[in-house]
Amino acid sequence: MLDTTDNQIIIWAQKFSTYAIGYSSNSGGLPSDGGSGVSYYTIKASAGGGGNISPNGSASAAYGGSKTYTVTPDSGYSILDVLVDGKSVGAVSSYTFADIKQAHTIQAAFAKISGLPYYLNDSGNKVFIGFASDKGGAIKYIAPRGKTVLFASNPKDFADISGHWAKTYIDFVTQRELFVGTDSNMFSPNQGMTRAMIPRFSLEKQPPYRGYDTRSAVPFSELRSIPLR
Repeated sequence: MLDTTDNQIIIWAQKFSTYAIGYSSNSGGLPSDGGSGVSYYTIKASAGGGGNISPNGSASAAYGGSKTYTVTPDSGYSILDVLVDGKSVGAVSSYTFADIKQAHTIQAAFAKISGLPYYLNDSGNKVFIGFASDKGGAIKYIAPRGKTVLFASNPKDFADISGHWAKTYIDFVTQRELFVGTDSNMFSPNQGMTRAMIPRFSLEKQPPYRGYDTRSAVPFSELRSIPLR
Protein backbone atom coordinates (compact mmCIF):
# COMPACT_ATOMS: atom_id res chain seq x y z
CA MET A 1 0.00 0.00 0.00
CA LEU A 2 1.01 3.63 -0.48
CA ASP A 3 1.29 5.60 2.73
CA THR A 4 0.97 9.21 1.60
CA THR A 5 1.24 10.52 5.15
CA ASP A 6 4.77 9.25 5.70
CA ASN A 7 5.65 9.04 1.99
CA GLN A 8 6.43 5.34 2.01
CA ILE A 9 5.37 2.08 0.38
CA ILE A 10 4.34 -0.76 2.68
CA ILE A 11 4.42 -4.29 1.22
CA TRP A 12 3.11 -7.40 2.95
CA ALA A 13 4.30 -10.54 1.17
CA GLN A 14 5.71 -13.97 1.97
CA LYS A 15 7.58 -14.32 -1.30
CA PHE A 16 8.46 -11.53 -3.66
CA SER A 17 11.21 -10.25 -5.87
CA THR A 18 12.52 -6.69 -5.87
CA TYR A 19 12.89 -6.93 -9.65
CA ALA A 20 10.93 -4.22 -11.49
CA ILE A 21 9.70 -2.55 -8.33
CA GLY A 22 9.92 1.21 -8.79
CA TYR A 23 8.36 4.23 -7.20
CA SER A 24 8.06 7.81 -8.36
CA SER A 25 6.96 10.83 -6.35
CA ASN A 26 4.78 11.66 -9.34
CA SER A 27 1.59 9.93 -8.22
CA GLY A 28 -1.78 10.43 -9.86
CA GLY A 29 -1.22 8.55 -13.10
CA LEU A 30 0.92 11.16 -14.85
CA PRO A 31 3.37 9.97 -17.53
CA SER A 32 6.93 9.61 -16.30
CA ASP A 33 10.32 9.36 -17.91
CA GLY A 34 10.83 5.95 -16.31
CA GLY A 35 12.21 6.68 -12.89
CA SER A 36 13.51 10.23 -12.47
CA GLY A 37 10.16 11.50 -11.24
CA VAL A 38 9.88 14.09 -14.03
CA SER A 39 6.81 13.82 -16.27
CA TYR A 40 6.77 14.80 -19.93
CA TYR A 41 3.93 15.66 -22.29
CA THR A 42 3.80 15.89 -26.06
CA ILE A 43 2.95 19.12 -27.85
CA LYS A 44 2.10 18.70 -31.52
CA ALA A 45 2.62 21.77 -33.72
CA SER A 46 1.61 22.17 -37.36
CA ALA A 47 1.23 24.95 -39.92
CA GLY A 48 -0.80 25.30 -43.09
CA GLY A 49 0.46 26.63 -46.38
CA GLY A 50 1.79 30.17 -46.41
CA GLY A 51 4.03 30.11 -43.36
CA ASN A 52 5.63 28.04 -40.64
CA ILE A 53 5.61 27.44 -36.91
CA SER A 54 8.72 26.84 -34.84
CA PRO A 55 9.37 24.36 -33.40
CA ASN A 56 7.35 22.23 -35.79
CA GLY A 57 6.12 18.67 -35.25
CA SER A 58 6.03 16.83 -31.93
CA ALA A 59 8.05 18.05 -28.98
CA SER A 60 8.29 17.04 -25.34
CA ALA A 61 7.67 19.43 -22.47
CA ALA A 62 8.29 18.77 -18.80
CA TYR A 63 5.46 18.77 -16.29
CA GLY A 64 5.01 22.31 -14.92
CA GLY A 65 7.36 23.76 -17.53
CA SER A 66 6.74 26.09 -20.45
CA LYS A 67 7.31 26.08 -24.19
CA THR A 68 7.09 28.94 -26.66
CA TYR A 69 6.11 28.71 -30.33
CA THR A 70 6.76 31.30 -33.03
CA VAL A 71 4.47 31.73 -36.03
CA THR A 72 5.93 33.34 -39.16
CA PRO A 73 4.03 34.02 -42.42
CA ASP A 74 5.73 33.79 -45.81
CA SER A 75 6.08 36.91 -47.93
CA GLY A 76 2.69 37.83 -49.34
CA TYR A 77 0.83 36.01 -46.56
CA SER A 78 -0.48 36.95 -43.14
CA ILE A 79 -1.36 34.96 -40.05
CA LEU A 80 -5.05 34.09 -40.30
CA ASP A 81 -5.49 32.31 -36.97
CA VAL A 82 -3.74 30.18 -34.36
CA LEU A 83 -5.61 27.30 -32.75
CA VAL A 84 -4.52 25.93 -29.37
CA ASP A 85 -6.17 22.65 -28.47
CA GLY A 86 -8.69 23.41 -31.20
CA LYS A 87 -9.65 26.86 -29.90
CA SER A 88 -8.70 30.17 -31.51
CA VAL A 89 -6.26 32.46 -29.71
CA GLY A 90 -6.26 34.98 -32.55
CA ALA A 91 -3.69 35.86 -35.20
CA VAL A 92 -0.76 35.86 -32.79
CA SER A 93 2.87 35.59 -33.86
CA SER A 94 3.97 33.91 -30.62
CA TYR A 95 2.30 31.63 -28.08
CA THR A 96 3.64 30.19 -24.84
CA PHE A 97 2.31 27.12 -23.06
CA ALA A 98 2.85 27.81 -19.37
CA ASP A 99 2.62 25.46 -16.36
CA ILE A 100 2.20 22.45 -18.65
CA LYS A 101 0.19 19.62 -17.09
CA GLN A 102 -1.22 17.84 -20.16
CA ALA A 103 -0.63 17.23 -23.83
CA HIS A 104 -1.44 20.07 -26.24
CA THR A 105 -1.77 20.89 -29.92
CA ILE A 106 -1.11 24.16 -31.74
CA GLN A 107 -1.97 24.89 -35.36
CA ALA A 108 -1.23 27.97 -37.45
CA ALA A 109 -3.27 29.04 -40.48
CA PHE A 110 -2.27 31.66 -43.04
CA ALA A 111 -4.06 33.70 -45.68
CA LYS A 112 -2.74 35.14 -48.92
CA ILE A 113 -2.83 38.91 -48.76
CA SER A 114 -5.29 40.29 -51.27
CA GLY A 115 -6.92 43.58 -50.38
CA LEU A 116 -7.10 45.33 -47.02
CA PRO A 117 -7.24 43.77 -43.55
CA TYR A 118 -10.54 43.74 -41.67
CA TYR A 119 -12.28 41.90 -38.88
CA LEU A 120 -15.91 41.34 -37.96
CA ASN A 121 -17.36 43.25 -35.03
CA ASP A 122 -19.88 41.84 -32.58
CA SER A 123 -22.69 42.69 -35.00
CA GLY A 124 -21.01 40.79 -37.83
CA ASN A 125 -20.09 43.92 -39.80
CA LYS A 126 -16.74 44.44 -41.48
CA VAL A 127 -14.37 46.84 -39.73
CA PHE A 128 -11.41 47.76 -41.92
CA ILE A 129 -8.14 48.39 -40.09
CA GLY A 130 -7.14 51.93 -40.95
CA PHE A 131 -3.52 51.90 -39.88
CA ALA A 132 -2.24 49.11 -42.12
CA SER A 133 0.89 49.25 -44.25
CA ASP A 134 2.39 47.01 -46.90
CA LYS A 135 6.12 46.56 -46.40
CA GLY A 136 8.11 44.04 -48.37
CA GLY A 137 5.03 42.05 -49.31
CA ALA A 138 3.87 41.71 -45.69
CA ILE A 139 0.88 43.64 -44.36
CA LYS A 140 1.50 45.18 -40.93
CA TYR A 141 -1.49 46.17 -38.82
CA ILE A 142 -2.85 46.35 -35.29
CA ALA A 143 -6.07 44.46 -34.61
CA PRO A 144 -8.10 43.94 -31.43
CA ARG A 145 -7.03 40.91 -29.44
CA GLY A 146 -8.93 37.74 -30.28
CA LYS A 147 -10.22 38.94 -33.66
CA THR A 148 -9.57 36.95 -36.81
CA VAL A 149 -8.22 39.20 -39.55
CA LEU A 150 -9.35 38.65 -43.13
CA PHE A 151 -8.63 40.54 -46.35
CA ALA A 152 -10.90 42.11 -48.94
CA SER A 153 -10.93 45.01 -51.35
CA ASN A 154 -12.99 48.04 -50.32
CA PRO A 155 -13.27 50.31 -53.38
CA LYS A 156 -14.99 53.69 -53.17
CA ASP A 157 -16.57 55.58 -56.04
CA PHE A 158 -17.00 59.26 -55.25
CA ALA A 159 -18.31 61.27 -58.18
CA ASP A 160 -16.51 64.48 -57.21
CA ILE A 161 -12.90 63.26 -56.95
CA SER A 162 -12.31 62.12 -60.52
CA GLY A 163 -9.35 64.14 -61.78
CA HIS A 164 -8.79 65.75 -58.39
CA TRP A 165 -5.13 66.15 -57.40
CA ALA A 166 -5.77 64.32 -54.09
CA LYS A 167 -7.67 61.35 -55.53
CA THR A 168 -4.91 58.85 -54.69
CA TYR A 169 -4.80 60.04 -51.09
CA ILE A 170 -8.57 60.14 -50.80
CA ASP A 171 -8.79 56.58 -52.11
CA PHE A 172 -6.22 55.51 -49.51
CA VAL A 173 -8.04 56.93 -46.48
CA THR A 174 -11.58 56.11 -47.62
CA GLN A 175 -10.84 52.52 -48.60
CA ARG A 176 -9.47 52.06 -45.09
CA GLU A 177 -12.51 53.97 -43.78
CA LEU A 178 -10.35 56.46 -41.94
CA PHE A 179 -12.56 59.10 -43.55
CA VAL A 180 -15.98 58.84 -45.16
CA GLY A 181 -17.69 61.02 -47.69
CA THR A 182 -20.29 63.69 -47.06
CA ASP A 183 -22.80 61.26 -48.52
CA SER A 184 -22.82 57.91 -50.32
CA ASN A 185 -21.23 59.15 -53.57
CA MET A 186 -19.75 62.54 -52.66
CA PHE A 187 -16.54 63.22 -50.76
CA SER A 188 -16.45 67.04 -50.98
CA PRO A 189 -12.64 67.21 -51.31
CA ASN A 190 -12.51 71.01 -51.20
CA GLN A 191 -14.44 71.30 -47.97
CA GLY A 192 -12.29 72.46 -45.09
CA MET A 193 -11.44 70.27 -42.12
CA THR A 194 -12.60 71.57 -38.74
CA ARG A 195 -10.98 71.12 -35.35
CA ALA A 196 -13.89 68.87 -34.41
CA MET A 197 -12.87 66.31 -37.04
CA ILE A 198 -9.53 65.67 -35.32
CA PRO A 199 -10.87 63.94 -32.16
CA ARG A 200 -13.53 62.16 -34.20
CA PHE A 201 -10.86 60.74 -36.49
CA SER A 202 -8.30 60.08 -33.75
CA LEU A 203 -10.63 58.32 -31.35
CA GLU A 204 -13.77 57.07 -33.01
CA LYS A 205 -12.11 55.55 -36.05
CA GLN A 206 -9.31 53.63 -34.38
CA PRO A 207 -9.16 50.70 -31.96
CA PRO A 208 -9.54 50.51 -29.03
CA TYR A 209 -11.75 53.64 -29.23
CA ARG A 210 -13.63 52.78 -32.42
CA GLY A 211 -17.27 53.66 -31.86
CA TYR A 212 -16.55 55.91 -28.86
CA ASP A 213 -18.75 59.02 -28.98
CA THR A 214 -16.48 62.03 -28.44
CA ARG A 215 -19.28 64.57 -28.74
CA SER A 216 -19.84 64.70 -24.98
CA ALA A 217 -16.14 64.51 -24.11
CA VAL A 218 -14.69 67.33 -26.24
CA PRO A 219 -16.07 70.88 -25.73
CA PHE A 220 -16.17 71.88 -29.40
CA SER A 221 -19.63 73.13 -30.32
CA GLU A 222 -19.32 72.08 -33.96
CA LEU A 223 -18.37 68.53 -32.89
CA ARG A 224 -21.92 67.86 -31.78
CA SER A 225 -23.21 68.63 -35.25
CA ILE A 226 -21.13 65.92 -36.96
CA PRO A 227 -23.14 62.67 -37.16
CA LEU A 228 -21.62 59.36 -36.16
CA ARG A 229 -20.82 57.12 -39.13
